[in-house]
Amino acid sequence: MKKKYLIILLLTMIIIPFKVFAAGGFSVSTTSISMYPGETKTITISTNNAVGKLNISSSNGGVASASPGSIFIQNPGSSGSITITGNSVGTATISIVASDNFATMDEEILAGQAKTITVNVVEKTEPQPSNPQSQNNLSKNNNIKSLSVEGYELVKLDNNNYTLTVSNDVTSINVNATAEDSKAKVSGTGVKELTVGENNIEVIITSESGSQNKITIKVTRKDGYYLEDLDSVLKNEKLQDADIIIKTDSKITQEQLNQIKDSKKTLRFNYYDDNKKLIYSWTINGKEIKDNQEFTTSITFATENVKEIYKLSNYADGLYVNFKHTGDLPKGTKIKLYVGDKFENESIVNVYHYNNTEKTLDFIKDNLKVSDGYIEFDVEHCSEYFVTMSTIDNVVKKDTSSNIFMIFTIIELIVIIGLVAFIFIKLKPLKKDNNVDI
Repeated sequence: MKKKYLIILLLTMIIIPFKVFAAGGFSVSTTSISMYPGETKTITISTNNAVGKLNISSSNGGVASASPGSIFIQNPGSSGSITITGNSVGTATISIVASDNFATMDEEILAGQAKTITVNVVEKTEPQPSNPQSQNNLSKNNNIKSLSVEGYELVKLDNNNYTLTVSNDVTSINVNATAEDSKAKVSGTGVKELTVGENNIEVIITSESGSQNKITIKVTRKDGYYLEDLDSVLKNEKLQDADIIIKTDSKITQEQLNQIKDSKKTLRFNYYDDNKKLIYSWTINGKEIKDNQEFTTSITFATENVKEIYKLSNYADGLYVNFKHTGDLPKGTKIKLYVGDKFENESIVNVYHYNNTEKTLDFIKDNLKVSDGYIEFDVEHCSEYFVTMSTIDNVVKKDTSSNIFMIFTIIELIVIIGLVAFIFIKLKPLKKDNNVDI
């Protein structure tokens, strides 16, 4: 008998020291609700072997909000409640997240433990007639009769999806739509503000019976002006100068140059790489254009004439600039080049033209300072250029001022010769008269 009591005593001593706790946490009464704008619903939050603070937030307060912003559960196994309010049509997520002081009774911290409630706020429809026979008589036609955007032509993908691309200066559009059935309701029309990038506009046709047909218009507002927007840029009286984004193979036609000339505007045609870095830019001043011809804007930084240029430059290090266009350019054209991978800021560089016919290097511009990785200079003729920090000997500079001086000198000589001839002709009859005997 004593042995029996001894065994029971030993088992009790072993079991008693071990304190058993259940796993802790919290739960919500529902994970998804549907409601109308202006409607409120109460959600219960229950805890299991845990106490502490729970933080409440909404992913889109404009659609649905929750209050209070936090609750404190003081007793394990108790519960609290939050109120969710529908604000506008859409979807939002209410998050309940355990704070740093939310823990189980055995002091296991549960910070970050979270539950979510999906809230669908839907448009409130008119109550359906209670009479089934009356309900069957209501029209189910929710087809769209016409859809348009004022001033633009939509591209139809299918019956429910359309696209439209507008230029950067378009900040809003006006959407118009009508339903096939006069008893159906149309929503989502009117003036819509646009942000840069993609804008999804929804037009909803609601039939008399309540069934809906949603049409989506994806409107892309460009992040800048592109070459295809040139006509609208030139017609925009508010723009006296503008930046135009071009591609590697873009061409500026003679007709476009004539339009720029007539507009008297200054335009910069910019090419960017995939990382949105400006690689080169053509500046064309409409006030200076005289004769013009189509030209390709493409520029590369490589050449097949490396050996020849290297030799002519006395083996100087530099950057090769190869224009795809060969020939003259509109007067007043400037070129801006990114040279930051080759030359440091504040470096002083010189520009030379490689004459492929004469196999010579001709001086173009000196003392150009690299600023923010770029150099800019006037360019009248396209072929190949060489940019270097070195000063190349035996290269004749094209001194424009001396050419102008020479022209004026020739004009002066012609005028002087003309005056001398005129005086000589006038004096000759007088000489004859002086020889007559009286």
